[in-house]
Amino acid sequence: MLVSTRGIVLSHIRYKETSIIAKIFTEQYGLLSFVVNSVYKTKPQFAPAYFLPLTEHTLIIYYMQGRDINRVKELTLLQHIADSSIYKAALSMLIAEILGQSLVVGYTHARLYNYLHNTLTNLQYSQNRNIHLPILLQLLKVLGYEPGYEQLASIHNTDYDHQTLTCLQALLTLSKDSNIEDINIPNIYSKQILDMIMSFFEHHIPDFSAIKSINILREI
Repeated sequence: MLVSTRGIVLSHIRYKETSIIAKIFTEQYGLLSFVVNSVYKTKPQFAPAYFLPLTEHTLIIYYMQGRDINRVKELTLLQHIADSSIYKAALSMLIAEILGQSLVVGYTHARLYNYLHNTLTNLQYSQNRNIHLPILLQLLKVLGYEPGYEQLASIHNTDYDHQTLTCLQALLTLSKDSNIEDINIPNIYSKQILDMIMSFFEHHIPDFSAIKSINILREI
């Protein structure tokens, strides 16, 4: 049947000469795979840039429950951040890769979709290079995990210095009314906290494997 839904691109791979298969987290139907034709033609209907990680669209799709691969009829770009800066491109890749390992095909999650939509909107205007830390911590909560200070601080059996732990505590106590733009964490502490968060993902999400795009974010 022909239906409309919003969707956020997680990844895509080439299919045959000019087409792709895209994994898209849809608002109404959860994570689905789609074949999209003619993306790599000289004058494509949908350009490859439309399928960068965390690009959001309104989609008109041919959908059938239980089908492995569906088809996209039309799409309208809503928002994207992957080409706005190297930092935001790396963050988009990281979040998309985490979601690709965390979501079950066809399982809807309205709260998660709304969180991602609002996060993308806020990221359009953010200039904070630490914003990935509260985003990832909140993502864990939305996925059903709520890491505490002790869980994160002890996850590597490492004696972190006082400043790193102080920054971690500050992040965990952020309220909804806090201004994330005011967070300023030196790079050395930010990297250590990122490692704690990623280890928490690996320890708590079944079959979660090493995230390749994390190395890009660490180097920026």
